[in-house]
Amino acid sequence: MTMKANSNVKLVGTNTLGILSSMLGKSIGSFYCTLSDQRLIQPNGKYYEASGVEPDIKMTIFTKENIFGGHKATVRKIVQMMDNK
Repeated sequence: MTMKANSNVKLVGTNTLGILSSMLGKSIGSFYCTLSDQRLIQPNGKYYEASGVEPDIKMTIFTKENIFGGHKATVRKIVQMMDNK
């Protein structure tokens, strides 16, 4: 989310899960619950909790066919994209 605010950075991949803040644990009698205790907001006012941070370039990193080599293959694709510019 922090890098998204930098105009020199392009995010590649899929949306994050939208779980951004730490959790605050509270006991209520014999019950225990956790609550999101932060609200992280971009300088432009965008709030990514629940929706997730969207990449600038959508690309599937890990496929069923290439779970273990997905990261390496994606980095190669990105380098090729940069070389073609």
